[in-house]
Amino acid sequence: MTLSGYLGSLQQNLLETSPDHVKMVRFRNPVISNTYFQVVKNLNTKGFQLQTFYCIFDAGKGAKGLEEAVEQLCNDAERAVDEGKNYIILSDRGISETLHRYLP
Repeated sequence: MTLSGYLGSLQQNLLETSPDHVKMVRFRNPVISNTYFQVVKNLNTKGFQLQTFYCIFDAGKGAKGLEEAVEQLCNDAERAVDEGKNYIILSDRGISETLHRYLP
């Protein structure tokens, strides 16, 4: 069992040397520090195209607001992929008394 994960091109055989392997980041742990997160978030390397989505919803709308926000997130993520983004960050920054996160 391993706790490491990868970000990038995994369609390649990891046992074969390939130039595409330089387009991959390995996470040694499932939880990363804020510093390492900022490094990953600011990758300006060809092959890494980032989109950040904010996973918050208007708590005043109740379950309907949550449902609408999740639907919007799915649509936005699909659009980002269509636009060439190959990894996304889901953020819950911006939470307040009226805006709640909807991630588990």
